[in-house]
Amino acid sequence: ISSFGGQTRNPYDPARCAGGSSGGTGAAIAASFAAVGWGSDTCGSIRIPSAFGSLFGLRPTQGMISRSGIIPLSHTQDIGGPMARTVSDLAIALDVSTGVDSNDSATFVMRDKPAPSFEAALEKSALRGARIGVFRPYFADTDAEIADSVRATIEAMRVQGAVIVDVPMAGFDTLIANTGAIPTETKFDLINYLAGVPNAPVRSMREILDRGLYDRQLEARFRSVDTASSADSDWHRKVLARQALLRARMQFVMDSLSLDALAYPTMRQRPVYVGETQLGTTCALSAQSGLPAISMPAGFLGDGLPVGIELMGRAFTDVRLVSIAYAFEQSGARRHAPATTPAA
Repeated sequence: ISSFGGQTRNPYDPARCAGGSSGGTGAAIAASFAAVGWGSDTCGSIRIPSAFGSLFGLRPTQGMISRSGIIPLSHTQDIGGPMARTVSDLAIALDVSTGVDSNDSATFVMRDKPAPSFEAALEKSALRGARIGVFRPYFADTDAEIADSVRATIEAMRVQGAVIVDVPMAGFDTLIANTGAIPTETKFDLINYLAGVPNAPVRSMREILDRGLYDRQLEARFRSVDTASSADSDWHRKVLARQALLRARMQFVMDSLSLDALAYPTMRQRPVYVGETQLGTTCALSAQSGLPAISMPAGFLGDGLPVGIELMGRAFTDVRLVSIAYAFEQSGARRHAPATTPAA
């Protein structure tokens, strides 16, 4: 939802939402108005529009792409990344956007690492011998048809030579609880960002609220984040500690099973009709651990809506994830343009 443009609609069913928050970009690419575009993923804002638009979208490892210029929701979780209809286009976009930026200290982790080369790593045989873990906690409370589509996609990876490993995780709900930094960071990150914008028309979320400069559907969220009392609260420090624990635990699981990626539905429920509340997200695992994840088209449901499957890897295995996605893409077309797309 844009305060200027209103509701973004899904090209595959204009009565439904396109996913957010980078849904405008996702809808434009899905409708073939552009080949590639960038989103800002704080908790799913690249991967959800990709799933709802039958696109490939990567949320990179935290620090691989600069956040400079992005209006922040959370400096801990914000990161930019591309969405595209093909993996080749996605790889080209990544090659021109990863690297160190002196204006973003988060990217300094890339200083001692070789520059990634996504396009050069695209390999049709990348799934042969790849170890993919089926992450069971994110198959709970999932639309049955979506779950079936994702399982079929995983089976197709097995046919291409992947080794499929079952990954249950007792206590996952407790592990991921209270790891979201958006409620504690948005208010103060926005103040800091606006302070650096010459002649900014507003200086804070409070001013946006007081002047009514928002879509009414966003009011509750805006008022909630404006209640944060301090940028350095005990609760904020607890959230950061729990994020570190989540990241360490997930990397341990992947290391102990020698996994290249964990697989699960990008969204466990269909895109909702405009005005309804969207449920079924799995975005928090990648966003709140800082680990990379790619959403890929997994086909379509009986009502013509796209399904996405997400693969999450270890830190800085982004190139490997994109290569696996490319190999999967070569096994057969799983997307088509929406009927709403005008003829060329």
